[in-house]
Amino acid sequence: MNKVVSDIKKIAFKLKNFDYIEQVLLEKDNYLNYGNEKMFPNAPLTMSHGIPGLCLLYAELDRQYPNEGWMDYCNEYIQKLIELVTLYGIEEPSLFSGCSGICLAIYESSNNGKYYGKFKESLDEYLKDLIQEKFELISSNEETLMFNYDTIQGLSGILNYMLINDLNKTCFVKQIKDILRYFVKLSKKYNYKEFDVPYWHISAKNLFLQEERDIFPDGVINLGVSHGISGPLIVMSKAFNSNIQVSGLREAILSISELLTSNLDTKHKNWPSMIDIRKLNNKKTIFEDSRDAWCYGRPGVAYSLLKASQALKNKKLLNIACETMEAAIDSEIGLISPTFCHGYIGVSYIYKKFYENTKIEAFNLESKRLMNETISFYDEKLPFGFPNWEHNTNDQNQQEMKMINTIGILDGVTGVLLPILSMIGNKETNWDAVFLLD
Repeated sequence: MNKVVSDIKKIAFKLKNFDYIEQVLLEKDNYLNYGNEKMFPNAPLTMSHGIPGLCLLYAELDRQYPNEGWMDYCNEYIQKLIELVTLYGIEEPSLFSGCSGICLAIYESSNNGKYYGKFKESLDEYLKDLIQEKFELISSNEETLMFNYDTIQGLSGILNYMLINDLNKTCFVKQIKDILRYFVKLSKKYNYKEFDVPYWHISAKNLFLQEERDIFPDGVINLGVSHGISGPLIVMSKAFNSNIQVSGLREAILSISELLTSNLDTKHKNWPSMIDIRKLNNKKTIFEDSRDAWCYGRPGVAYSLLKASQALKNKKLLNIACETMEAAIDSEIGLISPTFCHGYIGVSYIYKKFYENTKIEAFNLESKRLMNETISFYDEKLPFGFPNWEHNTNDQNQQEMKMINTIGILDGVTGVLLPILSMIGNKETNWDAVFLLD
């Protein structure tokens, strides 16, 4: 692994130059098409694609390889972050695009609170205000939106930051309980066109794509970690294990767990990204569009059931989680990129987590195999060493596989390097709180 570490450090030396990074990110062909928009992966203030992820990377390098000067680069990026926050402000509270992601980066770079204390305190107070605004926005709409509760933009990601340590749990005690009460409410059911459906129900008009609205005219339950109910299940289970008392929390954890297990495709031992509410609990339903990833499919959903099994002390849930992960060994459904969100290293890291929790050796071996698959993507000629491959609709409206260069923790190089550092190193870390895996 010496060469791997050497290559990681070479990449990290490149990434210390933010002018170089922006030059690469904004190259004329470095975009993906979303509808009529060209999306370049340049968003400096976001955890998903910006400086907060770089702070996590250099803090992790310093943790694994101290006395090599990595914290100097981390500190430079913290100062850059402060400058940008002062200049542009922060408009929303989310983990991947807003305040809680910046707060997490500051915390992880602080050497257990030794540095940046006043800056973190001020951001934490501001985060409380942003959460209050978020709840006011939620209350203004009778329907549930994915961005209300999800990991990427919603309350699940925010809650995970607030649960990261005892100091945060004390600081945010009101906000934590408010979010948990909201999740308990969403876990209750109401009657919709003769169906009893939970308030996690997303109506057709609130789905992302027109294609999805056409396929699911009565709406869906999103099952994934990134935008679905598996994200809330993870953080609710963590809160329950932390002995945070909220009425109905245990029952809500059980309700989501049963919703997931009753909609498992027993033929493929996998979950779809979302399920038509007309097919809820239909044991005979077979899903051909499932994948293996952190964001959607077996790895992320199974991990949420693993955490629920620990909270509820429920062996049946643990068995289902382990059986689905065993079925996923060697399958690699939908994996085309080395990245974390929907690529090889994300699945590898979840297998690592399953091994740590169960000591099943097959999970350890699969984690290492997938990590080696990830490393095979390395190309020293690429600006950031590792590519991001995506399905894309090109300018001629044709489907293609496109490679772009990005530093993003979701779909770029920081999200590749961080788990590799953790997997070959021997120091405990909290960077994986970004993915609810801490």
